[in-house]
Amino acid sequence: MKPFDIREHIEFDGKGRAQCPSCLQDGKTGKNLSVMESGAYKCFRSCTPDQIREAIGVKRNTTLPPPSSPPAPPPKNVLINQEKVTAAMEKLLNSSTHALKWLNNRGITTEMIRHYQLGVARAKCGDSSKKVDFTWLPAIAIPIATKDKGFYFNKKRVRPWTPQKQQPDGYKAWSQYGIPARAYHTHKPVEATQTWLCEGEWDAIVLGWAVRNSEMKDYVQVSCFTCGAGNFSQECRRELAGEIITFYDRDEAGTKGA
Repeated sequence: MKPFDIREHIEFDGKGRAQCPSCLQDGKTGKNLSVMESGAYKCFRSCTPDQIREAIGVKRNTTLPPPSSPPAPPPKNVLINQEKVTAAMEKLLNSSTHALKWLNNRGITTEMIRHYQLGVARAKCGDSSKKVDFTWLPAIAIPIATKDKGFYFNKKRVRPWTPQKQQPDGYKAWSQYGIPARAYHTHKPVEATQTWLCEGEWDAIVLGWAVRNSEMKDYVQVSCFTCGAGNFSQECRRELAGEIITFYDRDEAGTKGA
C-alpha cells in the first residue's frame, strides 16, 4: 500500500508552509502547518497527525510502512539536472549584465559563481494587472544539491537589481516552489567541529568562500537554511555540525531567528 504523503492532499508554499486543515475547523487561518523534505509534518498549534488526517478525510491505516521507510523523492518537475545548471551558469557569465553586476557588488566573484554554479533563469511572478495573472521575470538561480546525484532544487532571487517600486503587482523577491526546509552548505569539511550559520544564501556564499580559503577550512562549516531566519526544524538543525554560531541580520527577524 502506498505510504501516506500529506503533500498529495494539501498544497504547501515554497517555504513548506500551509494552512492546517484541523486549525481551519477552529477558525484559525494562519499557515501553521509545516512539512519537511522527508514528508514529516507538524502543526505549530499542536494539532495531532490524527486530527489533521481526520480533517482531510484520510484515516490512519495501521498497515502503513513504519516511519523508518525511505522518504519519497521530490517531484521531478521541481528538480533540474546538471546540464541545465551548467547552461544557466554560462548564460550568467556570458550574457547577463545586470545579474553579474549585482552579484559582483555583493562580493561574489566570477570564480565564486563557477564554484557554487550560480546561474540565471526565469521566474513566474503573479501579476493581477495582466489578463493571464502572471508575468515572467529574470532571476539569479542558486542550485541546491539533493540526495539524488546530478539533480538540484533551483532557488531563485527574482530581479534584485530593480527597485521595489518598479516591480510588477504581486512581486515576491524569492521563487522557491517545491523546495523543502533544509540546510544549504557553502563549505562542509568532513571533520567540522563548528557551524557558522548565516541568515541567507548570499552571506553564506561569501562567508563560505572566505572560510574555504583560510586556515579554518578543515573544521568550520558554513551553512544557511532555505526557509528563512526563523522557519526551520530539528531536522534542519541535525544538518549542522558541532557548535553553532549565528551570523544573522540585526533586525527583528534576524534577532528572533538567531
